This record gives sequence, C-alpha cells and structure tokens, in this order.
Amino acid sequence: MKQKIQAAITRNLINLKGFKTNRKLIAIESDDWGSIRIPSAEVQKILVDKGVISLADPFSRYDALESETDLREMYDMLMKHKGGNGNPPVITANCVVANPDFAKIKASGYQEYFYEDVRSTFARYPEHGNCFALWKEGIDNKVFFPQYHGREHINVDLWMKRLQEGDKVFLEAFEHETFAANPKASFSKGKNIMAALDYNTQQEREHKAQVLKDGYRIFSELMGFESKSFIAPCYIWDSALEADLKGLGVRYLQGSKFQNIPNTDKSEYGRKYHYT
Repeated sequence: MKQKIQAAITRNLINLKGFKTNRKLIAIESDDWGSIRIPSAEVQKILVDKGVISLADPFSRYDALESETDLREMYDMLMKHKGGNGNPPVITANCVVANPDFAKIKASGYQEYFYEDVRSTFARYPEHGNCFALWKEGIDNKVFFPQYHGREHINVDLWMKRLQEGDKVFLEAFEHETFAANPKASFSKGKNIMAALDYNTQQEREHKAQVLKDGYRIFSELMGFESKSFIAPCYIWDSALEADLKGLGVRYLQGSKFQNIPNTDKSEYGRKYHYT
C-alpha cells in the first residue's frame, strides 16, 4: 500500500508543471503497429527453448503483428461506444512503416541491410493480407489514427553488426524471420536491439537521422497525410533529432516521463525529464 501511495504521489508531482483541465478526457495511444516481433506461437516456443527470448518479457510473450481479426474485432468494439460528442473512441496508433527484408539481407551475406514496407510484410503473413486496407478503413471511420513511430522498430546498425559477427543468438532469431531477443540477457551486451535511434558513434547518429527522414517519407506516402507527432522506440533519442523532426512537420513528441539520450563515448545514457 505504501508503495502504491508513493507511486501516485510521484506521478502527480511529475506533472505538476504540466497541462491542467477540468474536462473529463481519455487518451488512448498504442505503439508498434506494423512491427513484427514474434511471428507465431510455434516460433515463440522454439526461441524460448533456445534461450533467445524469455516469456518473462511481456513483448516476447504477447507482441505480434496485428491480424485482420485483431483489427476487425477492435473496430467492432470501438464502434459500439460513443463519447459526449457522439463520436466513437479513436486510438492513436503509433506505427512503423517497414520491417527487415530477411531474404535480401541473407542473400547479401549479411553485408547489406534491406527493408520492405509494411504492405509487403502484411502480404507475407497468413491472416494479414487485408490489414493495410483495414488501417485505411479505421482511419475513414475515425477509430484508428496512425502517427509516426519510426521506419522500423529495430536498431539497424547494431543488429547488422551482430549478424556480421556471427552472433548465434541473433542468427537463430533471423532464421525464423525475427530480430526478437531478450534485451536483459547477457548476449544483448547492455543494448536493446529494439531501440531504433540509439547509437555509439557520430556516423551512426547521422544514419539515424537519414532513417528517420526516410521513414517519415514512407509514412506520408502510405497514409496520405503527414504525422504531427512522433514517439521514439524505447524512449531513446538524441535531442538534436528534434530539429530534423520539426523540419519534417512533426509538432508533438510522445514519450515517457523521461528521455534516454545516447552518448558517443558509450557511457550511460543522459536523461531528460518531460511532463505533459
């Protein structure tokens, strides 16, 4: 009970400087739409048995590419309810727009990175062929509103380095067309492969800016509109990238109560606190 009280006090203190209103508002946002994680229950079991992932990690336990059934059932539920303005609830869906092209990467001997846009990913999965059309249907019905979460939910530089080094854990995951690996395991070497904007060198930092711009271009082309907000994968980003985002048209940042800032000297992350 004491811990719950302390947590409640902390949450309120963090936002003391922030936005206040007497209106009764509910904001629903959800990350990682369009991103692959665990391809199937069968692959999940294989990766658990081999120690690549752990079911103690909620993302490894539950995270998978949304199916047509997932989207239809979610839309049906949302359309049954109306707010005070007569409109149904709308989910801010923070989307990635690409995933690795495993076949092309393997054909290059793991020397080059290739990606496919999310429509190609949906087409390859068994119950997902109409998912992009369902995204558009959700937008038209005002229950599903995509915003930009990055090009892909993977640190391309770090992942390719692991593959090129012959890392058995990541190569095992690769064979099952996933990059999932337990971020807390020793083989992760203190780095989260999912943190797309993390970096160790200035060259990597410049590459992140290019990836960010490329993904924003794809998002705008796919959705037919520009994203006004952005949420960094794993809440890790360089504040200097915010100027790039602003130049693209992003006006708002979503995130946690603090931002982890990479350092080129490979020391611990810098930390910047935010409030609503």
